[in-house]
Amino acid sequence: MKAQHWTKKEINFLKKEYKSKNKTLSQNLDRTIGAIAKKKYQLELKHSNKWTEEEIILELKNLNKKIGHSPSVREVSQKLYQATLRFFGSFNNAKNKANLKTSRPKHHQIKKDIKKVTKELAYILGVIHGDGYCYIRKSKLRTSAIIGLHVKDKDFADNFKEVLGRWSGIKAKEYNNHSEHYVALYSIDCAKIIKDVNVKNVLRQNRQVRIYFLRGMYDSEGGVIAKNLECRRKAKRWIHFSNSKIKTINLVKTCLDSLCITYKIRPGVHSGFGSKRQQYELLIYNKEGMRNFYKYVGFSIKRKQKELVTLINSFEK
Repeated sequence: MKAQHWTKKEINFLKKEYKSKNKTLSQNLDRTIGAIAKKKYQLELKHSNKWTEEEIILELKNLNKKIGHSPSVREVSQKLYQATLRFFGSFNNAKNKANLKTSRPKHHQIKKDIKKVTKELAYILGVIHGDGYCYIRKSKLRTSAIIGLHVKDKDFADNFKEVLGRWSGIKAKEYNNHSEHYVALYSIDCAKIIKDVNVKNVLRQNRQVRIYFLRGMYDSEGGVIAKNLECRRKAKRWIHFSNSKIKTINLVKTCLDSLCITYKIRPGVHSGFGSKRQQYELLIYNKEGMRNFYKYVGFSIKRKQKELVTLINSFEK
């Protein structure tokens, strides 16, 4: 999915404040945590000033001495691993510089039917159109690719990791940093497939595919409002989805229409850091529409699903 346009002022702010938590940057820049993580990676800001080539080599030698053998990728920190990729092109190249034993790189074998349209592919596409990301980066040293997600809900990260594995046949990696959770599938072949997918054609396949695409979208950028439920006159009940791209809103509309879920679209302007972007909200207000959403779509995130159950049960009071 192509990133929203970043202004020069936003980029300068990110370069200056990139050491701050992604959650704080997300609030300051009015962008999703996933968008912040993606831009930091593209600008090579994540940990670029924390390592030098000499420090990387020294750290690898110290690890070798500590554990008694040449360290594997699983035995080094994510920060160190990413630094080896930036400075040396690969983990094995870094170990060669440190005069350590290297292992033959493994080629991950993806599933033969990976291009088949499945509910797993549909869910992944939905997430990527929301908080997730997929990109391929080429440099003089190497080509790298990632399908990733950066969120605060661990069950969302766990589910996305599991779905990626079922779809690709490759085990995705998951990293936790305090209250933030990262999922990453490092595969050029898989990223190319995702990039080449025509989402509109996928959504024409069958009802189940559209349902799982919607679930991925709503897990990422959807939610539930259920307030003042004890007082019918003051009660606030709706299911919402927000996005700044009208093409994405239209994809959600197509899926909801196929499930006979009625909705309203509310455009508005949300001011970002130094820029203004049109934001669209898709709202499901009516009782039947909310019940159909609960029956057919729902959330994989426990927190959101619990709120949805509370909203549906409030109609029975």
